Amino acid sequence: MPRVEWKPLLCVPVYHRIGGRDNISFEETVLRRDRQISGMKEYLFVYGSLRSCGEVPEQIAHLVSAFRNRREATVRGRLFDFGGYCGAILDENAMTIHGEVIELPPDGKILASLDLYEEIDPADPGRSLFARNMASVRLADGSSQEAWIYVYNKPPGDAPLIESGDYHHFKKSKP
Repeated sequence: MPRVEWKPLLCVPVYHRIGGRDNISFEETVLRRDRQISGMKEYLFVYGSLRSCGEVPEQIAHLVSAFRNRREATVRGRLFDFGGYCGAILDENAMTIHGEVIELPPDGKILASLDLYEEIDPADPGRSLFARNMASVRLADGSSQEAWIYVYNKPPGDAPLIESGDYHHFKKSKP
């Protein structure tokens, strides 16, 4: 009888999208589950119209009104004016972008809704105007916090750089 050689199998995760209302990636689903189990909280850094001082678009006003535990924060990058909105590009060697960090509820519904609003295409993220990334942000007390941030996902072209790094201040100073 021939000898059978047993080899261990290597289990490799399959990267796919999970269907359903949120249409979030498998990796994000696992990350959220692990954070819920461990009690870790998720945060979002906002720097434009989602700030407490911003002009919130009507279609997402109900989401922004649910934001809690807002804290002033900054992130390193470049902030551009695209007319009716701004976009950040992260860059550790660039200026400071001013914004706020908000604590997210554990259900993930706000992020899923904001992804839709920002027109993030989970099937083809490269085509999306914005991408949601994790970044280290600095809080007003000098500590740092990991938070999601919506970053501009295209070259800025000739869009004006907001040199102050503060979209609200920039909008107030425009005639």
